[in-house]
Order: sequence, then structure tokens, then C-alpha cells
Amino acid sequence: MRRLTYFLLLVFVSCKNSSMEPVAYNDSLAVQQIRIAEKANQLQDAFAGFVMAEMEIRRNDLENQLDKAETTVNSLGGFNKDETLFKASKQLIQGYKALNSVEYEEVIKILSKPDSVYSDVDEARLTILFKTIDEKSNRLITDFLSAQREFAGKNNLDLKPAQEQALAE
Repeated sequence: MRRLTYFLLLVFVSCKNSSMEPVAYNDSLAVQQIRIAEKANQLQDAFAGFVMAEMEIRRNDLENQLDKAETTVNSLGGFNKDETLFKASKQLIQGYKALNSVEYEEVIKILSKPDSVYSDVDEARLTILFKTIDEKSNRLITDFLSAQREFAGKNNLDLKPAQEQALAE
């Protein structure tokens, strides 16, 4: 479940470029991706506590972040007729919305069962759900990063991992 953290560290931010417009555009979309991944990680962390209220709060936090990200991304649109990064951002948001309404919802339903009815079948289903969540979220982030690299190449951006950039500042 913590594989998202690894991919979160691979999110890139732009730096040291003569043209600030593509830098600001890239960074605005990267910030949205980071915030979504953070909320998804917090939700997955809440699963370990088995507290229904905490899981629902974290799920609502993710949903709210997805709505905010969608508004921001839609307001930005494409960049100079290039919609590659814009479309990847929208796909990332839609993918997490689907995870939130299907897989995350099912995980919460299973984890909120009383011990007296929780079964081996539930345990097996959770294993499948967690694997599916990892695979889908990793694919969403990988696709976003691929589009980001393509955008960077088209706009002569020097991409640095977000963690490396934060340490340098």
C-alpha cells in the first residue's frame, strides 16, 4: 500500500528555465498530483486503524482534494495548444475518483465489519483490492510522469525530483 509514497517522490518540478510560463504551468499541475497522492496515502494509512470515522474523513478529504484539483486543472486548460499534460492531469483525477468510489469504498465497507462477521473471504478480497489500488494508482502516476517528461522536452524544462528541489531551497 505504501508504493504511492515512492511514486510521490518521483514527481518532478521544473527549475532553472528561462521561460517561466511553462515552468509555472508544469508546477501547478504537479502540485495537484502531489496533493492527490498525499490524500490517497492518508486514506490508506487510515485503513490500518480500522476506525470507520477516520476512514470516512480521509475518504472525504480525498474527494474534496479531487474536486479542487479538477477545478484548478480545468481552469488551466492546455498550454499553447499542447494538451498532453492537461489530459494526463484530468486522467489522473478521474482515475482517483474511480478508485475512491469503487475500491476505496469497498475496502471501507469490509474493514468496518464487526469481528464476528469478518471472514477469510473478506481478507482475501482485501488483498485483491489493495493490489488493484496499487496497480491502478501506480499506472495513473506513471502516465502523469510520462506526460510531464514529454511536456518538459517540448518546452526545454529541466525537471528535478520534487524532494530534491525542496532540499535545495
